[in-house]
Amino acid sequence: MKRSAKIAIIAGICIVAIIGGLALFIHFKLSEIEKNETEQESAEQIAKEALEVISGEEQHSESESDEESEIPSSDQLEDKIITPEDNDKLIDIKKGERFVVKLDSTYDWRINIDNQTVVDNDYSDIRYSGSQGVYMAHNSGQAILTGVGDPLCLSLDPPCMSPSILFQLNINVK
Repeated sequence: MKRSAKIAIIAGICIVAIIGGLALFIHFKLSEIEKNETEQESAEQIAKEALEVISGEEQHSESESDEESEIPSSDQLEDKIITPEDNDKLIDIKKGERFVVKLDSTYDWRINIDNQTVVDNDYSDIRYSGSQGVYMAHNSGQAILTGVGDPLCLSLDPPCMSPSILFQLNINVK
């Protein structure tokens, strides 16, 4: 075997060993941090956080207090929620208003807006887990929001034969 091939093999083995050691170090450090945090939390707090994460209501965050981690109920939110029942409809909203697109969760959605100067995704608003986004009306005019929903089973091996579906919402901003 050539000398350069031997050097390449040894270098590869060293890189794998270094990456493996680094991964183990990070794993143990994170385990230690989580252990310390868990010791400071009561069993009731841990159970509440686990239930929130499982139900999809809220992501676990160590920096939040119990009062800050409360999620407003849907009747406390001012945003209009767009659902599959709004397909092919027209909505009228005012400049500065927001709306949430929450479509069928058995599909992987690609959302497009034809006139983003009128309506665009409000990336700063992440209150709605499981939604396709929060959108904000920026200027007066019309826009069309379209969504193509691919069935989740398309990503399986073998993929399913279910068709994709289309969602369209006409938006008029005053």
